[in-house]
Amino acid sequence: MAGHGKKGGTTLTENLATGAGEPGYESRGEEDLSCFLRAHPVKIRRLARACGCRCEHCGFSYPINLLSVHILDPQNSPLSSESDPQSLLLVLCPICLSLFATPGVSREQKTVLVRLRPDDTSQAMRKILMTRSRPYSPPESRDWAEIFGEIMTGCAPDLCLNGG
Repeated sequence: MAGHGKKGGTTLTENLATGAGEPGYESRGEEDLSCFLRAHPVKIRRLARACGCRCEHCGFSYPINLLSVHILDPQNSPLSSESDPQSLLLVLCPICLSLFATPGVSREQKTVLVRLRPDDTSQAMRKILMTRSRPYSPPESRDWAEIFGEIMTGCAPDLCLNGG
């Protein structure tokens, strides 16, 4: 992927594809985007926030828990160093999701919405998909103030409050 540098000897997309070191994620060779998102549900919420909690098809605002990520081509969405994962998905409301699940909507029609996505939204989605979460390791001490401080500075409040 042009324009995306190396991090730790591997490309960011390779880090995304392997998910190494992340709890609840087992690498099974070449992964696809839907497996990755199932293993990282908090990223779905962050993608919805990146879209302003709006459906990318109808444009209406929805509560974050009603928005879903639709993979444009589930059979052909591998995570590889050549792919741009944000170009393989759309954030949709339940009504548009049911419409897009029908065979009447072609992949070309779906990719038009991806091309019309604002650049800042595309960049935010790309960053969300390519950033690896670091697993939480509690401190050795049993100082509850220290543990609470670590939790509050990480992404744990989002995980707890939003069911991520």
